Amino acid sequence: VGGLNGELAFDLYFKATEYRLLCAEQGSMLHVRVNNARHLPNTDSGVMGDLSDPYVIVKVGAIQRRTPTIDNDLNPDWKDGNLFTFSVSDEDAMLELEVMNANVVKDDSLGKVSVRIGTLEPSHWLRLVQELEHGPGEGATVELDVFFKPNERYHLNHDLEQAKKEEKESLAEAARLSKEVQMAERAQKWLDNVEENTKMPLSMEERDWASACGGRNFVAPAWITVTQTQVEALVRARDKHPHAVALFRDDKASPLAKTQKLKVKLMAAFGLDLAPSRASETYCTCEIPLKKHSKIHTDPVPASANPEW
Repeated sequence: VGGLNGELAFDLYFKATEYRLLCAEQGSMLHVRVNNARHLPNTDSGVMGDLSDPYVIVKVGAIQRRTPTIDNDLNPDWKDGNLFTFSVSDEDAMLELEVMNANVVKDDSLGKVSVRIGTLEPSHWLRLVQELEHGPGEGATVELDVFFKPNERYHLNHDLEQAKKEEKESLAEAARLSKEVQMAERAQKWLDNVEENTKMPLSMEERDWASACGGRNFVAPAWITVTQTQVEALVRARDKHPHAVALFRDDKASPLAKTQKLKVKLMAAFGLDLAPSRASETYCTCEIPLKKHSKIHTDPVPASANPEW
């Protein structure tokens, strides 16, 4: 060919064997058409219209294809050489695309995108506009059309993986509910004898505090959440103790009940279960249910099974 822009024209005839036809019919196939890219970053000089020269690499498993290169264009459209067909095996999970900038020495990446094949609606052409990631710029996108034709085995494997995922989530939810039931049973057992379970010897400082504000030490498991039923149980226990906690006072006992105040002193916790992966500090919170802005907490202290504040 004498010139730089010479072309070679030829005819091609391919006759598939029965084996190849059977593989095509029984295998999972993925058709990909790369349409365009938009807002690509320019990684060339920019001088005299020298812009990025983009092309797209399309990859499924170990097989990859590429579009032609379009010179000096940050918003390229591909009309030819942009349709690819891949045979998808059970191990092929991702469709990967990478927009490249063609250079004389070494091509550089303008961004990548991955699409999970199993999430594609089968047997329908789908148009996807994906934002490129891990590139030198922001806001760049690539548009493609995909058609996924899975075989029966791929369907079964996909359904099996989905069932495994749902089973794992169900087991986690069952474990959470079982723990809640166990905690509720422990709370109910504790509340059956509130008076005994809330006793604690007072130090001199605590006696002065109790005498000054009419309160008393109140020892409660960290896993107790005060509900209305529990409040009523504590109110009943109040009458048997000379220094009841003001929070649980009967509103009918005093016309000044609405203006009463509660003073809480958070002192210590005992027997906490500290898992290795938990935070390195411990603190305690306290609040009155359904009362806005009532939540308080201690300062954090180094993690301990028996912290004191």
